[in-house]
Amino acid sequence: MWNPALNDDRLQGLTLIGEEMPLETRRCTFAGVMNKTLILVGLAFLAALFTISLSKIWLPNMLVFFGLGSIITLILGLILCFKPEWANFLAPIYALAEGSTLGIVTFLFEEAIPGIGFQALSITFCATFACLFVYRSGVIDSLIDARIAMVGLWVVMGVLICNFIYQLLVPNMEIGLFGGGALGFGLSLLLLAFYLYVLLVDFKTVSQAVRAGMPQIYEWYLGYSILLTLVLVYLEVLRILNYLSRRR
Repeated sequence: MWNPALNDDRLQGLTLIGEEMPLETRRCTFAGVMNKTLILVGLAFLAALFTISLSKIWLPNMLVFFGLGSIITLILGLILCFKPEWANFLAPIYALAEGSTLGIVTFLFEEAIPGIGFQALSITFCATFACLFVYRSGVIDSLIDARIAMVGLWVVMGVLICNFIYQLLVPNMEIGLFGGGALGFGLSLLLLAFYLYVLLVDFKTVSQAVRAGMPQIYEWYLGYSILLTLVLVYLEVLRILNYLSRRR
């Protein structure tokens, strides 16, 4: 699976741990994972609001705070990959740090386009619940395959590498592959569609973890994994709304 927090090796390792635990140990449930995900999203949202409210005061130091937040989320993400059992207390901290960095990004967009943050958040929530509904309906269950997501990951990485090389050769943010042209808009739409597909794969992975009898303690880890995908969805929605606003 493309999501580094929910790859096949990681899921198998957690399942083996669950098999070694006593039978009376409580097992994770799909509803439990969704509840933990909502808590983490709520913490990230509150941290983002707090950061946005103080951004004007911290404006000269925003890049410093953004850098610190990014470093903290990177370190916590690496720790969680190796110590998923620590997610019950590290995942909330990660959500707060991620929310703070997203708050700074949202503030920068809000300065140029007032209201874009609320619009992006609303679309992200609607898209998430739509994906959850589609997955639970079982209509396209046969089409949700981690191997497809992995192929998509390689394609996305190739596009991002090409974009990076293009920016080095033509250092102009407005004419990059993700600039204001029709090509950039189309690529952003494809990326958003891919991230939503990955979200469906994440839901399926959670169901597999539940059927495998994973211990309840890993609900926080699974919720953290879904949060990673939701962040990508939100950022891509921001990019698309920014493009549409500039075209008016």
